[in-house]
Amino acid sequence: MSRVALLLSLAAGGESANVTIGFIHRISSRGTPIPFWQRVTCAGLMAIKHANERDGSIVAEFASLRKTYAALSTDSQSVEAGTVAAYQTCKAGHVKGIVGPARSATNLQAGYLGGYDGLVNIGTWTSSPVLSDATTFPYLARVYHSDTVRAARVVETLQYFNWTRFAIIHVDDAWANQIVKLVRGLVRNAEGNGGVDSRPIVMNTFSFEYDNEESVRLAVQRLSQMIQPVYIFVAIVFDVDSENMCDEADKLGLLTPQHVWIDPDGISTTPLETAVNKQTFGERLHGWLRVTTIFPQPYFSRYQARWPTMTSAACTNPYFTANASWFQHKEPDLGAYEYDAAAAMVLALDSLTEAEENDGDAVRAAVGALDFSGASGRIRFYSNLDRDLATAEMALMNMVFHPDREEVEFRVVRIFRKSDAVISEVANEDISNITFDIIFVAPIVWLRNSSVQPVDLTTVIPYHDELFLRSALTAVCIALAAVSGALALLCIGWTYLHRDHPVVKSAQPPFLMLIAGGVFVTLLAVYPLSLDHRDVTPDENGRYPSLDGACASAMWFYLLGFDITYGSLWAKLWRVKKIFLDRKIGQGPVTTQRMFVYVLSPMLLDILLMVLLHVDSPFVYVVSILERDEYGRPTQSYGQCTADERVWTYIALLIAFHGMLLLVANSLVYQLRHVPSEYNEGKYVGISLANNLQTSLVALMLLFLVTDNPQVIFSVKFFEVYWSATLTLLMMFLPKILIVHINDESDLTAASEVMREAKKGRAEQPKTMKSTFESIFTLRSSFNASARPSVVPHAGDLNIPATKVEQAQAIARELMTCVNRQATVSEWLSTAALKVETMSNDAEMSEKADTVAHLIVQGEHLRFLLKKAARRGA
Repeated sequence: MSRVALLLSLAAGGESANVTIGFIHRISSRGTPIPFWQRVTCAGLMAIKHANERDGSIVAEFASLRKTYAALSTDSQSVEAGTVAAYQTCKAGHVKGIVGPARSATNLQAGYLGGYDGLVNIGTWTSSPVLSDATTFPYLARVYHSDTVRAARVVETLQYFNWTRFAIIHVDDAWANQIVKLVRGLVRNAEGNGGVDSRPIVMNTFSFEYDNEESVRLAVQRLSQMIQPVYIFVAIVFDVDSENMCDEADKLGLLTPQHVWIDPDGISTTPLETAVNKQTFGERLHGWLRVTTIFPQPYFSRYQARWPTMTSAACTNPYFTANASWFQHKEPDLGAYEYDAAAAMVLALDSLTEAEENDGDAVRAAVGALDFSGASGRIRFYSNLDRDLATAEMALMNMVFHPDREEVEFRVVRIFRKSDAVISEVANEDISNITFDIIFVAPIVWLRNSSVQPVDLTTVIPYHDELFLRSALTAVCIALAAVSGALALLCIGWTYLHRDHPVVKSAQPPFLMLIAGGVFVTLLAVYPLSLDHRDVTPDENGRYPSLDGACASAMWFYLLGFDITYGSLWAKLWRVKKIFLDRKIGQGPVTTQRMFVYVLSPMLLDILLMVLLHVDSPFVYVVSILERDEYGRPTQSYGQCTADERVWTYIALLIAFHGMLLLVANSLVYQLRHVPSEYNEGKYVGISLANNLQTSLVALMLLFLVTDNPQVIFSVKFFEVYWSATLTLLMMFLPKILIVHINDESDLTAASEVMREAKKGRAEQPKTMKSTFESIFTLRSSFNASARPSVVPHAGDLNIPATKVEQAQAIARELMTCVNRQATVSEWLSTAALKVETMSNDAEMSEKADTVAHLIVQGEHLRFLLKKAARRGA
């Protein structure tokens, strides 16, 4: 590739060449040709032609040159990777210096490589202040002025028209990022020197990827969604993205006579050449402002006069064939910089010996010593090889579209002027401190051909009622949650300390600690729920990343806490059912490991649903507008967590799943309603589950009814989280704490004695249901502080009629039959209930069965616990 390019470029010189200059042109965008930049390429090659012809019509010093020159042309394709490949081609062609490339982002690559190889390159349309660092880029020069002065003129323009708020939308590259950084610094300085109300304030910046249509459109959409509407925009954009940006802005109503768009010299003079619809695109650009350098006379006029003399043969290169009609129409204005960069490289090399041509330091010194009149004005450099700003004349231009020619005219309407002497006395990095005088030249045509200057509607900001959460409300709620959370941690510690107590051990300490831990995790959701955008600064895209995280964390805390707490309760209910209703008599205990399966199963399913939700439709914090004034400015707004419509699929699944768990758990509570509550917690578990089900239903209904009041929404969410968690904690721990610390230790001892006496009596005489009732009532009273007998009651004391004793004996016989068959307890109860004939004259069969079941199951459970206590005592 380099050999062919070299031969073709030699032909462009017209003579036997002894010095080769490399060119990194901007001919295409990622391989797609751009006619405007092809003509700019011809302007650079025109400088080589004039040098070899000793034509001093533009640069007078060309008349006395000693050497001839050849151009080795390459294409950067407007991107970094293309620049690296082009540089390598130039290096392989043994060039003495490089002209180009044209973008700051691509010039970075050439500057880095040139610094490593000691090869000087002169940038053509590169203005980023990053490139001014002579330590990093020792062999990089530029004929285009640094953006330091351009950024200052942008801020001065805003102040000149009394526009106090603006937004920047920009391509994400070195050139644009540096302008944004400079403007921000200038705005901060301006705010420090005067009142905020009279100074510009950058609201936000919105970036997009170069030559990426989707990225451009998304950036414009984010720009239009700002809470505080902005009407003044600074668009740092290249031709390749300008049409897509204007198209999206027009769709969103951002190109009206109320709006202002300012271009800091990013759109070229002929942006319509690549437009899909030239008429529409031209109308959208009509009325834009542009802050840029202007070409002083008579420098640029000499370039204009020579452009028509250019020929297609003189523009020979490996990439395209020049059209002869190009040279009969308007010259490319940026070609003046290409011409001057090539002229500077020619003049520097011409002043050196053959040995010095290969010495990067010698070439650098020769470039730094130049002072000549070029196509874009007077060319001279600072010590870091930046172009001297004293040679720059800045102006505010107005884009005016001419539909008959489908052409955009850049008309000078204001000039920023300060004497050359003042500018030359200031170092490059301090140029922003100079205030230029703005001289009126011509009236401005605004967007949509309006002749009325747009008024910055944000100068007088209307009353804006932002419905933040009240600090007192959130403080009280967080304090209540903190108290309950501390109680949950204390309950975990209490359970561990009393893990060997019969009451605690029968309730399984690991699951008690899980319940308290689940309550603690649930209560953690209160803090992220209490956050809003008060005193939170949005990022450059108008988003609140920290609040996005709060939205997600609140849901994770609540769901995981729910799963841990109510999964444990559900597992305990399942265990009780297995022991007292589904268990076969004589069957072994239900293992803790199996119970953990019932705790982990709902948690794993919830985690899976939440992961899918956050991948497919993550929650984000969005500020919604409730009311606007006649100019579209918000007067009332509030923040909330939201997601796209797909989230409702996952929310519906989560609600259905949790509702099913609560319904199944409440069903188990009903089935176990006769199981005693002192140890197996049936009553308290039932209260907790019923409370959570009712609270959740009420909260869901309220949240669907109230959607735009943050105070009510937060209060409902807090009530649902706090009340269900705290009540569950109290129900599961308070009764046990009272039994352990208030009931006497003698209670358990007395109950154990009764059981031993009952066992002894069974060995001496056939057991009757009468003695069973005696044991049952005695054991019940031993755990009831208010009805504790001093002696074991007899059958007569219990007023059990003879017929009832006979019925009990019949039930006992059925029980022995079921024991021999290893039948389930529920089967025995069904059989025994049928034997009851007369417990009371008006009792229904269901009441009789419930009474018998209640007594027998109590006795079974208490006897089981006393056996465990006796074994521990032994």
